[in-house]
Amino acid sequence: MAEIDGRDDLREIERERIKTKVRRCLERSAVHSPRIYRDTETWLSNAEREHQRSPFEAVIASQRRDLPNWLLVPEDIDEDNASLAVTRTLRVARTAEALTRALSPLFRYGKDFIFVDPHFDPYAARFRNTLAAFLNEIKTQNRRPRRLEYHLIAKDGLDADWFRSACETNLQGVIPSPYSVTFFRWREKTEGEQFHARYVLTERGGVKIDPGLDQGKTGQSAPVELLEQQEHTLQLSQFDTQASVFELQDPPLLVAHNGYIEEQ
Repeated sequence: MAEIDGRDDLREIERERIKTKVRRCLERSAVHSPRIYRDTETWLSNAEREHQRSPFEAVIASQRRDLPNWLLVPEDIDEDNASLAVTRTLRVARTAEALTRALSPLFRYGKDFIFVDPHFDPYAARFRNTLAAFLNEIKTQNRRPRRLEYHLIAKDGLDADWFRSACETNLQGVIPSPYSVTFFRWREKTEGEQFHARYVLTERGGVKIDPGLDQGKTGQSAPVELLEQQEHTLQLSQFDTQASVFELQDPPLLVAHNGYIEEQ
């Protein structure tokens, strides 16, 4: 913002308009790319060097450089500029590997990881395979989660003892060391919100994945849709234990990598 404030050739209203557009771009960013920043160099020199080493989608600066996607303030700052466009939906094969690749940027910087799929079933390999792939990718990214949670619907006739037994029988080898996952089983309220959509959420952002977080049949694909900030905030709040959108069916169940299980 200092670069914009330092432009004496701009009127105050123009500076505020440009800063508003820049803020909107920043607000839509869920993660940040790792970059080498040298304190001995100016911001502009750092940006130019890093852009040449590993190109940004766009660089916004007050001085022109003959480099691809180098945008000049204020001439090139436009929400319709292709370099500033954000691809919000990515269609990928409905396999554990493809879904994990699509989610990798989300996993790279998060501390809270919340998986939401009403139909999660510990007995189904299609769910276990994706969960294992997601957790191993989080571990590969050297993350130390504050929260690792899975939220699902409590189905009629399947009580807390059934779910505990299902986890004991099937989840060893799925959760990598040293992680533990806390499972929450919810009920919809009469005349309340429907528990239907599937999400992967972090404190930085989230995606919606329909038709689910499980593997599909051969040849199937799934859209991975980046959530708008307002929707991301809403979904995080709905699956807070203090929220009143759904009813918690039974105490949350912590399942550790070594098979240890404990009610929370």
